Amino acid sequence: MINITIKNHLGVLIGSIDKIYKKAQMTGKLESKEVYYLNIIYKLLNNLELTNSQNNQLITFYNKLSFYSDNICPPKVIKKYQTTPKPKFEQAEVTDCNTVISNKSILYWQEVYTLNNSQITDLVDDTNYLVDKPSDTYENFEIGKNIDYTKIGKIVFLALESDNKDFVITDVLNNDVTHTFSLTYLPQLNATLFISNNNYAHGTMFFRFKKLPTELNQQIFNNIFNNIFA
Repeated sequence: MINITIKNHLGVLIGSIDKIYKKAQMTGKLESKEVYYLNIIYKLLNNLELTNSQNNQLITFYNKLSFYSDNICPPKVIKKYQTTPKPKFEQAEVTDCNTVISNKSILYWQEVYTLNNSQITDLVDDTNYLVDKPSDTYENFEIGKNIDYTKIGKIVFLALESDNKDFVITDVLNNDVTHTFSLTYLPQLNATLFISNNNYAHGTMFFRFKKLPTELNQQIFNNIFNNIFA
């Protein structure tokens, strides 16, 4: 005679309830009467004196009820485990690796005399305005450069990537003429704008630009401060 233990029965009830719940998720209807039938059959098997034939018949009913949803919730097919190969890392070209193209140069031009400093600054804010402006490197301006002017108006320089550093501008006789320009740092461009205080006519002028190191800037400030408050 085949008997079903309480341990086996509880396992069947739990498994069947799980299958019934999964079926309800698919159909939207919860039908739990099979669980009650399973429990009734279990009690009959354990509380009645049955012949082998009756016992086997109840066991057959029990098994049919407990496995009724095999076709609804079939076991997952376990596929052979495969690793997905990772793409091999290849180093980019050296020129691609965090390389920022340097644009350290000084643009120069002359504006018409009718424009004031504020109007010139507004024009410079429009980067399209700067497209056709001539330029040269910091290195060449440190050596010195002759510039031909063909208008009557203010002389303008725009030092790109200036990092808000101070400059000294000298003429052909190495005189410091920085004070003859109004200096404005433009953070949106990281550039320093130089606009001459006076208008200049046609001719050729020599300019030398030198960017002051931070330590020298502080030294100049300290000297001025000490001279004023000594």
